[in-house]
Amino acid sequence: MVDADNSVYRKRMVWIDPATAIVQRIDYFENDLKTPSKRWLLRGKKRNQGFWTLTDSRVIDLSSGHETRMVIDSALYNQKLPAKLFTSQALADESLESEYRP
Repeated sequence: MVDADNSVYRKRMVWIDPATAIVQRIDYFENDLKTPSKRWLLRGKKRNQGFWTLTDSRVIDLSSGHETRMVIDSALYNQKLPAKLFTSQALADESLESEYRP
């Protein structure tokens, strides 16, 4: 169960691929603990720089049928970013990170 103070969902049910430890599906329950209101589905994944990367996923509102799809075209890992990028100032100002973007 999910702490109601921290989430709009009362329950989440998660399916995980035991071979890769990657989430395949999540059902979200808002009001009725037996009927999900939304569903997240993994549609695509690939190995990138030795890491599993989710490349295509979607969230479906099960009552309306509306979908939101998220596609990741590229992801870079182990970029050795400087600590100065993680200050409050840098996190508030996108221009400070532009030279590190792909």
